Amino acid sequence: MTGPGRRRHLLAATVMLLGAGLSAAEVFVPDKARSRIAVDARATNHSFTGILTAYDLRIEGRDGSAEPTRVELKWDFKHLDTADKKRNRNMLKWLEHARTPTGSFVMTKWIRDAKGRTFSRGKITIHGVTREVTFPCTIRREGHSLTASGIAVLNYKDFGLPIIRQLAILTVKPELRISFRLVGTAK
Repeated sequence: MTGPGRRRHLLAATVMLLGAGLSAAEVFVPDKARSRIAVDARATNHSFTGILTAYDLRIEGRDGSAEPTRVELKWDFKHLDTADKKRNRNMLKWLEHARTPTGSFVMTKWIRDAKGRTFSRGKITIHGVTREVTFPCTIRREGHSLTASGIAVLNYKDFGLPIIRQLAILTVKPELRISFRLVGTAK
């Protein structure tokens, strides 16, 4: 075969060979029964934890790899449960939930340092304010199962939120510890 027909076949064969070398993207479907996202707060004379009971999570990665290429997490703060109804109501009022009900995190970069430690960098939005954060994150993959865990420390004042004080003596410290363990299955 010569001429344009041969060129088309060569082009098609080249595209097929190049395509075979590319990894397919995998989507990791979260197992919410085995996953947990928690916010720990310290206040005068006590501490409390809020658990995010509902959220939308999308994690994508290269086929067979444990490293994510895309992470998006979205939630409504009404699903952050501190196990105290009055505290939950006060928290939503403080967050101005009617005006800014949702929060989100979008990973912008996955980092592995010279010592092999891994970090996630991304943009987190709370109270309508977006900030860049970097935090240590460990990902373990076993077959089609993926487990990501880490801890990020945020200062709520960085998101335009006022110091929480009650009765002039009770203060919630501005540093919040967000811990997560996300379990997913590759699809």
